[in-house]
Amino acid sequence: MSWLNIRGKMYHCLKCSEIVKVEYKGGACLTQIGDNRLYEQTALTKRYGQPTANPNTEGYYLHNEIICEPCFKKRYMKSGQHDMLP
Repeated sequence: MSWLNIRGKMYHCLKCSEIVKVEYKGGACLTQIGDNRLYEQTALTKRYGQPTANPNTEGYYLHNEIICEPCFKKRYMKSGQHDMLP
């Protein structure tokens, strides 16, 4: 296990490249993260970068690859099924 100063999360849509950034209330905080998750985040950070100038002091963003709701609806839902989502 490792400790990382986490500021928030960034969600990257794999289809349209939309990015949603979520910042933790109260700012960056020291968070324990598993070593496998740390290696995964290192690879994603190489791909997407960190939006903060100095993540060591300002905090890191954890990256997550997703398919956003509009892309999901376009690609995976048949016509007329859109109303079924809550």
